[in-house]
Amino acid sequence: MTLISIGFVFLAEIALALDNGLATTPQMGWNDWNAFGCNVSEDLVLKTSSYMSQYGLLAAGYEYVNVDDCWSTSRDPTNNTILVDYSKFPHGMAYVADQLHASGFRFGMYSDAGNKTCGGYPGSLGYEDVDAFTFANWGVDYLKYDNCNNDGIAGSQSISSASPGPSAQAGGYQCSVANIINQLAPIASYGSSGGWNNLDMLEVGNGQMSDAGYMTHFSMWSVLKSPLIIGTDVLSLSTSDFSILVNPAIIAVNQDPLGISAQLRWNTSNTQLWSGPLSPTGNSTTTLDMVVALVNIGNSTTDIEASMSDIFAGQTPGASNWAMNNLWGARLNDTQAQSIMSDGAAAHTDWIYNATEVPYATGLAQKEPLLLGTGSPLLSSQAQKRSPKFVKMQPARVAAAAIFFCLSLCHGVPHQKQSSDYISSCGDNWMARDDVSTNNGEIPRRGYLSAVAEFCQEANGQTVQAGSYLSLATRVFLDGGGDPSSNGIPGYVYFEVNNKQSSDSHTVNADNCTSYLQELSNDNSKCWGSEHSDTKGGTWQVGADAISYHALGQSVPPAQDAVDKLFTNGALSVLGGSDGAALSPFPLNFTSDVIPLPCHSHNDYTRNVPLYDALSAGCTSVEADVWLHSNTLRVSHTDPGDSGPTIQDLYIDPLVALLDAQNPDSGSSKGVYPQNSTQSLVLLVDFKSDGDSTWDAVFSSLQPLRDAGYLSHWDGSQFVSAPITVVTSGNAPLSKAANGSANPSQDMFMDSRVDESLDGFNTSNTYYASADFESAITSSGSAPLSSSNQQKLSDQVSAAHVKGFLARYWDIPSSDLWQELVDSGVDKLNVDDLDAVASVDFHISS
Repeated sequence: MTLISIGFVFLAEIALALDNGLATTPQMGWNDWNAFGCNVSEDLVLKTSSYMSQYGLLAAGYEYVNVDDCWSTSRDPTNNTILVDYSKFPHGMAYVADQLHASGFRFGMYSDAGNKTCGGYPGSLGYEDVDAFTFANWGVDYLKYDNCNNDGIAGSQSISSASPGPSAQAGGYQCSVANIINQLAPIASYGSSGGWNNLDMLEVGNGQMSDAGYMTHFSMWSVLKSPLIIGTDVLSLSTSDFSILVNPAIIAVNQDPLGISAQLRWNTSNTQLWSGPLSPTGNSTTTLDMVVALVNIGNSTTDIEASMSDIFAGQTPGASNWAMNNLWGARLNDTQAQSIMSDGAAAHTDWIYNATEVPYATGLAQKEPLLLGTGSPLLSSQAQKRSPKFVKMQPARVAAAAIFFCLSLCHGVPHQKQSSDYISSCGDNWMARDDVSTNNGEIPRRGYLSAVAEFCQEANGQTVQAGSYLSLATRVFLDGGGDPSSNGIPGYVYFEVNNKQSSDSHTVNADNCTSYLQELSNDNSKCWGSEHSDTKGGTWQVGADAISYHALGQSVPPAQDAVDKLFTNGALSVLGGSDGAALSPFPLNFTSDVIPLPCHSHNDYTRNVPLYDALSAGCTSVEADVWLHSNTLRVSHTDPGDSGPTIQDLYIDPLVALLDAQNPDSGSSKGVYPQNSTQSLVLLVDFKSDGDSTWDAVFSSLQPLRDAGYLSHWDGSQFVSAPITVVTSGNAPLSKAANGSANPSQDMFMDSRVDESLDGFNTSNTYYASADFESAITSSGSAPLSSSNQQKLSDQVSAAHVKGFLARYWDIPSSDLWQELVDSGVDKLNVDDLDAVASVDFHISS
């Protein structure tokens, strides 16, 4: 199955237009958030603008350079002016605005209608006038105004100095392209000059889709008149992605002066027709062009049939014959794109459209060939057109590409911890039991019983060995207890056949499987019960031998944002040390909107799914207590003997799968958190068994990560960071870490003591300097620390940093101290309560 997995903020509200001459066409520009998260800086912004100018992106119309969240620190206590983080913007925002204006760009910034931004920085609630004055003084031309943490206050203040882009963003949804355009369908007609429907930043270039997927994504944002805001790292833009972003024929549809969004004309199970009027470029000055998008949202190539009556929504076409143009027909090839990127756009004016010299409206009126795509034979108004792609008609200028459909669970806003609560949702209270047809043109919503049929057919005939399980996650609609025709979100249901017998195997029979799981939907006492380690809330027992059929859905309370916790290949189902096999992999995009935080997930052995619980909370360090038995590394705090989950199952294999998904291109080395792709995740392996033999076993177990280039290492002269940094503790011997034969790759590091002598430890063999906070500093949980304890903490942290180590503390007596410790330079805080992590406004810069 070809998947599209993208992270967008989508506001399913009617855009309210202001008639003030601003945003007469959808805004175009660049925003740092999707690619860099909180790692924004003056250097990044100005360097990006330089590349945008060189590549011709400014000439193509991408005039806004927008700074997103995480640029501030606090407010001035005397006048409440918001303060810039000068470590990121050393010359201040007015300087950045001046530099951008001098280069021909407009400057955009970010704020929030709440008391804090989505990332936990100062918001504008109560300070709207102060911030508006500040932004105006800095020379800000555009404001992205988010709506996190608004204390329940409806609406948002209007900042008069900002362009009226999206005035409030619902924050953090992780949805497919198809889901987003389906959600827009009922309100597409409300977007207009001064108030465009905003689908949020473009994902072109962020490594989550095929080329055809990116073409479709860009095409649909254009025909739906969404602002086109680039959301990738322009400095590392590929030639194919560049050629999509500068396609003048697609941009011209978006910037068409008529400003009318395409409408959904029909929607079958896997295909859609969108069409809408454009300014006339044909032989008549009064007959409007039509943009036509035939969209395949299925998993395979298909023919799509659409009549002229369909395209014109039952209205009489204004002409009997129409020229048909393919808007992707003249796309730059890789050689052309590379020449532009290397030589500069000014050297290739015949290949790239310069909207700063001839605006799109003028170019369309002059029938500029670059804006019209490539033509094809005339199409009669009586004809039917079949195509597996978008077709484009001229006057009906059409965008061409195909959508490969994927449903991804939604996220809450960045920095909000994903819920760890899992309750069964097969009953009518939470999950739509039957498929739901809607009247607004959306894809029919898939109910629980359809998902049961899929699972049982796929599992039919499969043998589940004793002590093992078989599982599948598949899409389903979660209605939150409301009317499913108007409430709810797409979600997943997790099915499992678990054989807890001691010796006998179990073969799945489709009819019996269907009967068991359908019974769950008829009896809430079975599927709505309290969560249990065996049943996970819903089970059907077969006989007396404890073969259970589980159905577990995501809980989506109707008053809260959706939550997403998806796992790889049955990682959820490590029950009682059993091994298992998944029928199909789970989506691997659950970290997309998670902000990495300076926490170390301690006591991982107590968690249902330790790695994923930790990553969902944003922790940048995780822990595995390991015992070596029969050449197998078992994860447990106490000696498990020859049973129990392995480090391979709980950590190594899921990390490889997760990182492979983040790095589809050969040679890339992005970490587990897209919001900060350079952040290395520490895997701390606490040796509980004999040090020497355990060392060798751990070294061998890391080979899949090592082979993929995912391990940080010492290259003989310096530390080279990679997505995973392995740190050893407990019985791990320093002699092994410093021994070239025992650690030939030099990719296993030590955990030293921050409160003891660091002699003998150096950056070639050590990464952490750690201590028990209660012993090293104080057992008092009161904040702030006393001056003497502050000094003690400062001395220890400084000693670690001088050596090049990260300072880490465990047994911190109270979460009240967390922020103070981070502000004092502590790099990692051991946390047992992952739910509490979300309540602390951590800010980390790397």
